[in-house]
Amino acid sequence: MHNQACNRVEPILLNQATGRANFASEIQTLRNKLDQMEADLQQAPQQAEAFQKIRQIIRDRSKRQRFFDSDLFADPAWDILLELYACELGQSRVSVSKLCLAANVPATTALRWINVLEKRGLVERIADWQDARRFWVALTPAGLEKMQRYFESL
Repeated sequence: MHNQACNRVEPILLNQATGRANFASEIQTLRNKLDQMEADLQQAPQQAEAFQKIRQIIRDRSKRQRFFDSDLFADPAWDILLELYACELGQSRVSVSKLCLAANVPATTALRWINVLEKRGLVERIADWQDARRFWVALTPAGLEKMQRYFESL
């Protein structure tokens, strides 16, 4: 982001009125970007803490399988949403196939739930531009907001 901001500054003739106006506009743009960078840095520790909490919830849910049959507590929609939220917080992506594994249910069941969540506007599939066979799955802005609000309410 820093390089993007620096690359936008172009030589400006300060002795012309339009040059001064452009310069002032560029300075304001840089200030806005710096403010956003500062806000992102302040949010990073909170995001890291939330990421650790979500990962712990996922680990705790999978521990149950040592004591109970896995189908007793099957909740693939929630497992998918938890994994996608953890990926969002960890700033990583997850493919459809990895998400099926994370849901710990047969692939057909996970795919069915991904379809349901997609129809409800909570998740979206994104084509991988490097590999046409692969799709990424992510929370939509609405899905992310709902997950954030849920965990903030706890």
